[in-house]
Amino acid sequence: MRIKEIIRALEQWAPPVLQEEYDNCGLQTGDPEAEVGEALLTLDCTEEVVAEAVRNKCGLIIAHHPVIFKGIKSLTGRNDVERTLLAAIRANVAIYAIHTNLDNVIDGVNGEIADRLGLKPLHVLDPKPGQLCKLAVFVPREHADTVRDAMFAVGAGHVGAYDECSFNVEGTGTFRAGESARPFVGTKGERHGEAEVRVEVLCPATREQAVVEALRAAHPYEEVAYDLYPLANLHQGIGSGLLGEWDEPLEEVAFLEKLKAVCGPPAIRHTTLTGKPVKRVALCGGSGAFLIGKAMAAGADAYVTGDVKYHEFFLPEGRMLLADIGHFESEQFTPTDPEQVGRNSAYLCDPFIKNGHQSHPLFLTMAKSATKTAEKEVKAPKAATKAENAVAGKLIDLYRLQHFDSLVDKIQTQRGELPLEVQDLEDEVAGLETRMNKLTEDLKEAETAVSDKNNFIKDAKASIKKYEAQQAKVRNNREYDSLSKEIEFQNLEIQLAEKRIKEGKYAIETKGTVVEESKKLYKERKKDLDLKKKELDDIIAETEKEEKDLTKKSEAAAKAIEERLLKAYRRIRGNARNGLSVVHMERGSCGGCFNAIPPQRQLDIASHKKIIVCEHCGRILVDESIVDEVNGTK
Repeated sequence: MRIKEIIRALEQWAPPVLQEEYDNCGLQTGDPEAEVGEALLTLDCTEEVVAEAVRNKCGLIIAHHPVIFKGIKSLTGRNDVERTLLAAIRANVAIYAIHTNLDNVIDGVNGEIADRLGLKPLHVLDPKPGQLCKLAVFVPREHADTVRDAMFAVGAGHVGAYDECSFNVEGTGTFRAGESARPFVGTKGERHGEAEVRVEVLCPATREQAVVEALRAAHPYEEVAYDLYPLANLHQGIGSGLLGEWDEPLEEVAFLEKLKAVCGPPAIRHTTLTGKPVKRVALCGGSGAFLIGKAMAAGADAYVTGDVKYHEFFLPEGRMLLADIGHFESEQFTPTDPEQVGRNSAYLCDPFIKNGHQSHPLFLTMAKSATKTAEKEVKAPKAATKAENAVAGKLIDLYRLQHFDSLVDKIQTQRGELPLEVQDLEDEVAGLETRMNKLTEDLKEAETAVSDKNNFIKDAKASIKKYEAQQAKVRNNREYDSLSKEIEFQNLEIQLAEKRIKEGKYAIETKGTVVEESKKLYKERKKDLDLKKKELDDIIAETEKEEKDLTKKSEAAAKAIEERLLKAYRRIRGNARNGLSVVHMERGSCGGCFNAIPPQRQLDIASHKKIIVCEHCGRILVDESIVDEVNGTK
């Protein structure tokens, strides 16, 4: 399994965008493309933890606290951070940190403490702003359910303990399709009115892109009209701390004893007992003194955290029990719950804890084999209902069409860049022809201009002779001066004409050289074009019959698919760089974008009850039984 696949799964659980500004979560060292068979989970990554990873042949360490927190200007081994990094790099062990982004999800660090204390989580203590948006989309009435299902499947429509929540208003949408459009309904050039539903759903900011992609893939229109509104509403599952309750309250002493038994601190530093029972408890793993005021405002009977300073114990003023169990004690459960990682990463994990250490290996090799077994077990039953058979038939038709289209793409790929090279050469040859024609015209114009100037000089010299003859016959100075000025003017015109003749001759000489070079280049490019065309024609001749046959089969397969699905198929295929619109699952991942598919989605795909699209790339997903059916009947 590649490191980036593990990281992708972790970041679906705790997205990096949720980390605090001062934090440095993510891959600290290592190649995300590297393959690893085992990973080790730990609270803090030290030299000893790296050595343990090496002993257990773990290629990846998943740590809660980042090793690299501040800027590092050199790696010389002068402190524990640099020595840890050097040890990891030498051993080719990658380090990944999942810190405050895990603190800021309700089922992360604080959710684990609440679970061990038996608390029923209510909501986060200090919700992080800007984590919700509203998505409104306009859908034809008969396709509203399909679009809603697609958005719900990737995380939209959750409100507290409720899911699949939406608000729907019916109305009429109007549009006029242009000449280049491919309208799903209506006629080009004519205004069309369609009965539509405005569907509104809440969407977590971290799932916004996935929801929009799923929406586009499921929507029948070529151009999807939708609005995204940022909301001031607070997401009760994203933020710092956690507020939980017990069904039955505990006395304060019993509460502290339970806390000590579960978290195991040597001692608990706490404020004076308030004398009130404890039912509502606020939690924050690590250094959580900054939430004391929030815990009091939430009506907590007790607040549990770590790293409380002396003067901060005075803040509750006898209204709430404040308990400091220690930084480590409040975060110790973070690395020792690989089942949580498994639930959130779509991999089944079989962990073991070694020597009671705070870290332990997580065997992803076993996870992969378990996932493969799960894939086999989720195959669709043979005795399917009529509805399931109908959907399965549609999936078979779609995958068959994709099969033929992919074969056509393969043939076209075999031609390589030749068609583009031929087109480029044709454009270059046409450009050279145009250039030579323009240069030839310029040469003719220059030669004509030189000839005109020579004729002008002859006329000017004749005029000078005429004026000189008239000067000999004049009777007064005034006429003589006038003729002298005319003679002087004609001489200046002759000088200017001679200058223009020189310029024209130089232009003729220069352009003549350029014309000769262009003709030479034109012949070379024309020769190259003829060779490339012949090469392309030979390749086309070899594959033309096969391509025509496959194209006919593709057209026949397309006729068996209903128009709505066919339009969706072509839209997805047009947007995909590799032309894949329908892909099958490969080792629990999408065969198009290779993102992991959750086990429940794998079951849905294998059941053939409805058409499922990838929440990441929008491609239509099928299982191996569909592939086998097409390969056996095509």
